[in-house]
Amino acid sequence: MRHKSSFKILKLTLKNTNNKILKSIYNIVVDENYLAIISLLNLKSFKRLLLQIIKSNKIFLFVIKDKEKIVGYSIYSDKPSQIFEDANNLKFIIIINLLIKFKFITILNLIIKFLHIDKVLFSKDKKKFYNKTLNLSYLAIHRKYQSKGIGKYFVKETLNKLKKNYEKKIVTVDTKDPNTKNFYLNKCKFSLLGEKIELFKSTSVFYKKI
Repeated sequence: MRHKSSFKILKLTLKNTNNKILKSIYNIVVDENYLAIISLLNLKSFKRLLLQIIKSNKIFLFVIKDKEKIVGYSIYSDKPSQIFEDANNLKFIIIINLLIKFKFITILNLIIKFLHIDKVLFSKDKKKFYNKTLNLSYLAIHRKYQSKGIGKYFVKETLNKLKKNYEKKIVTVDTKDPNTKNFYLNKCKFSLLGEKIELFKSTSVFYKKI
């Protein structure tokens, strides 16, 4: 494994994106982000969503490469609900994908999220704080490159890039997975903001000053 600084981090635009890159991200999402809604989309719907994300001026998609191989990706949003607001015209397609795979609990959790019931345990001040933060919506590193400091390096460097060109100075991240919680708390030095409510499982929200 080469030194972390030799890995290339790239912000995706329409000019530097192609089908091969989108497929590589899709494979990482399916393998590593299996708890995420976007992992349940078929490839065609996933590509449509990513292209819409890339077109947005309020969502930022980064990849990290080992030479020419994409080994990780991250998506930052201007606010926690930004992705699904920008992909409003894809909501029906997303729901159909979930129905086909019998993901009824996921659909109910989406409804809970859209109605803002998930933040019922947040105080008024916490809700206001959370809704105004930059949100690390998705992050994953290829399994072969995990536990080598690549994920921590990727988060640090992408936040440094955003810090230079972006006005928000607080980033939040939501996660259900115990290992991911440990990663943000202990590796990336995030702090716990609170817990969001979902069916059968709670989601922890962490924050960090950029």
